[in-house]
This record gives sequence, C-alpha cells and structure tokens, in this order.
Amino acid sequence: MSFANTTNFEDEFWGSFSGERRLSDILDHFATKYTNTIELYKHVFAEKIIGKELIRKKLDSTKLLEFVDNELSKLEIKQIKPKRNSNTTKQEEITIYDIDRLTGVQFEEIMESLLNVNGYSDAHVTGKVGDQGGDILTYDDDEKLIIQAKNYSLDRKVTNSAVQEVLGAIAYYGADKGIVVTNSFFTSSAIELAEVNNITLWDRRIVIQMLEGYNQAQK
Repeated sequence: MSFANTTNFEDEFWGSFSGERRLSDILDHFATKYTNTIELYKHVFAEKIIGKELIRKKLDSTKLLEFVDNELSKLEIKQIKPKRNSNTTKQEEITIYDIDRLTGVQFEEIMESLLNVNGYSDAHVTGKVGDQGGDILTYDDDEKLIIQAKNYSLDRKVTNSAVQEVLGAIAYYGADKGIVVTNSFFTSSAIELAEVNNITLWDRRIVIQMLEGYNQAQK
C-alpha cells in the first residue's frame, strides 16, 4: 500500500473508517488497517487525523507524535483479531479501548467487576440518583472506600471538581477513604488537591492494570 501524498492518506483513511469520530475508534482503525505500515504513516496520522480532525487546534508536532506514540504503545496490535466464533466458550479480553466506548453508567458497572477481581470486596454501584459524588462502594480489608468514576475522552482531563465531589462523598457514605478513577488522566490542579486531602487518583494506567487482572481471571 502506498500513497502519493498526505491528502491521499486522509482520503483513504476516512474512506475506510466506519466508527464514531472519537479517539478510541480512530486509533483502533489506524492500528488495524495500517498494522504493517504504522511507522511510515504515523507522522501524517498524528498531524492530519488526530491534530486536524480530532483535537482541532494547533499543537506542536512533536507533542502530537508523542501523544500518538503513547496511545499506540498501549494497543497490542498482535491481539487485534476477528471476533471469536459464537460456538466458542472462551471470553474475549476487554481492552482499554472497549472501556473508552462505554457510557458513564457502563463504566461504573465495569469498574465494579474490575474491583471485585482485583482484591477488593463487595464492590457495588451505589445506584443512587444524586449520588453525592459517590458512584461505587467497596472494601479494602476493613477499610470502606467510596469511588467517583469518570469516563472521559482522552482529550479531556479530570479536574479538581471530581476530587471535591469525592471529598463530600466520604462524609455522606461514612467511608474511610475516597478514590477518583478515570479512563483518562488528571489535571495538575486535581493531583495537587488530591495529595493535600489524601484522595487516591487512579488514571488510565491503573485501569489498564486492573483490566489485565480481570482478563487473567477470566481465562
């Protein structure tokens, strides 16, 4: 496969793309379609697809490429394969890109499952309307934890308002500790506020680690 110029690459990419124009779908399509030519087209993909069409603002090309490299490194291309036959009983692994496609409620539900197989006990979604900043209750030994779950697109970081919400939830639920978990990352102000108030922050990297534990448990 070859392209005469970058315009042809854009046309070919979008012409074969059928998902939603969100980061997870775009990265998955690029990694799947261009498996053998990722290094060849990574620069133009970062600039013309991620920068121009997704982020839609002027960013330094080096930072754009670093961002793309970081995300592609989390996607194990060797695991991208057709769906298993419906006759098989083996469950497909859940990836962080599956998590990215979830709604907020679905993210809470999968986090409940991830917690229950990663050493926490009695994890359950609070299921309350107006949950006062607490989405999931769970226990770490005798310690009661309240968790605020934020499922964001990767171009959006979780701010300190989430930390403030879980601080209120600690008192409301009588918890010993508060946690904010996201499939994205946190702003510097959120990290600073969490440190001062002893709130634990779990970002995308922690969710990936928990997914590994979950997938291993399903085998």
